[in-house]
Amino acid sequence: MSLDEDAQEEYDKRFDALDLYFLDKANIPLEKAIKYSRRFDGAHIALFIKKGISPEQARRYGKRFGGSGLGSSELGSIVDAGVPPEIANRYKSRLNGFVIADLFKIGISPEKANSYKKSQDAAIFVGAKIPPEIANSYKRFSTYDIITLFRANITPEIANAYSRPFKADQIIELVKFMCSPEKEMAYDPIFTGWQVVHLVQNGIPPEIANRYKRFAAPEIVCLLKADVDPIEASKYPGFGGSLISILHKIGIRPYGFSSKQKETLFELFKKIGLNKKIKEEPQEFSLIDTGSSGVILLYRENAWKFSLNAAYEARLIRLTMNLTRNRSFIKKAIKYIGRRLGLASCKDTSHVISTKGDVIEDIAIPLEYVHGSNIEKLIEKNHKFEDRTIEKCGYDVFKGLEELNAAGIYHRDIRTSNVIIDRKKDRAVIIDLGIATDDPNAMPKDNRRYGGSDLMSLGQLMYKMATGHNLFNEYSKPSLEAADDIERLRKQFYYDKATRVDYLRKVGQKVKDIKLRSIIRTCLRAGLTVGEQQNLTPKDTRERAYAQVRGVFKRHMS
Repeated sequence: MSLDEDAQEEYDKRFDALDLYFLDKANIPLEKAIKYSRRFDGAHIALFIKKGISPEQARRYGKRFGGSGLGSSELGSIVDAGVPPEIANRYKSRLNGFVIADLFKIGISPEKANSYKKSQDAAIFVGAKIPPEIANSYKRFSTYDIITLFRANITPEIANAYSRPFKADQIIELVKFMCSPEKEMAYDPIFTGWQVVHLVQNGIPPEIANRYKRFAAPEIVCLLKADVDPIEASKYPGFGGSLISILHKIGIRPYGFSSKQKETLFELFKKIGLNKKIKEEPQEFSLIDTGSSGVILLYRENAWKFSLNAAYEARLIRLTMNLTRNRSFIKKAIKYIGRRLGLASCKDTSHVISTKGDVIEDIAIPLEYVHGSNIEKLIEKNHKFEDRTIEKCGYDVFKGLEELNAAGIYHRDIRTSNVIIDRKKDRAVIIDLGIATDDPNAMPKDNRRYGGSDLMSLGQLMYKMATGHNLFNEYSKPSLEAADDIERLRKQFYYDKATRVDYLRKVGQKVKDIKLRSIIRTCLRAGLTVGEQQNLTPKDTRERAYAQVRGVFKRHMS
């Protein structure tokens, strides 16, 4: 069968080689093919005829069903579902043929589907039994979120009132923890939706959370659990909340450090591996002690002191250690000879803290770990010292002062918190050489509660061990007011004879043991001889004072 010339001309203009391929493959006569609208190509016409869609039937479907792409497949789906053209055309234009076919199959009319703003999900809303007026009232929410909120009985009015772009599960959490939209809006805008939820779940109100600048919600939770206030937290340079909370727990505070020093401290942690170790195994770290210029941490039986003058302190400790080693060699020789002669041997033990390695970055000293507590902590726990224990401790501290004195060092900070009772080695150990000096011209720089010369401080320390109180004040706990009073009265003790008599008499009244009373009085009198500026006192005067104290200890402890 052949076409007339006009039809043949139209046919030639309309169909290209690809069209002809599909038409020939489906055995479609050319005169039948040209009856379909020109908006359909050969592939579409072949599909229509296969589906039994006549040219008139195809033409009645809207132009959005057909043409190129998926249009022809959509029309095929519509026809397969038995959707008449007048019904298919009434569905919103945003709905494709596949969706229309599905809607028609489950009985959702065009009017019903079109009543939903998200008409493409009308079937889902109908399945969830959500009326159009309710589904349409939820703003900015996905279909999944709308269904989730509806099933959780959270109305559109409540959901829409929250200012942040929350997901449904987040709003459910806010409602669960009774966080109203007004309360949610009170959180600083820097907090994202999930952060607000995290804060609410942990019971952190806006007025507290907003004070922690630069920290994310989980970090704020860590900081609050560790009782780190916002001001202190902000002082740590670039530290995360979790690390700050750990440092705070083990006693490392940011105060007293400049910004540069804090950065150095942080870098130091990273260099020596503490940064990672503290995060991974915080249970391995514990605070030994803390002071105005540094802290001491215990890590697996190793003590680390972090201090701004670590290098200075380490140098003084090494001076003492070197001298002690030299003396130790002589003592060992004497011991050897003594054993050969059957004589009793003496212990070779230092009473000044020693280092266990080199100073790192001028801020960290590895120290020997002394197993015990300082005297201050024992007193705070109402520990009662036996008289002989006080004598033994005092003598150990005195021997430590002799070690320092032999190296030309003045401790200048002998007090209850700077002497540790070593349980393992049965000794007292002097620690913290932070304000010690080996400069003979250095100005006095003593502590106010136990100040004066080192020997004067030793007398005061033993008195407090015996009575629980400072010699120059009855305050049992330290305070600024007490420190001022103690310093004033101690100076009177130095320069006023009547005051000296009163306090030496006080020692006799408060300390019942005769031997202990004698030792304390001797230390105080020797301290007077040395004077407050002990490094300026002539060497022979100091040696006589130390000889007096050495003599009283040996006399009463023999």
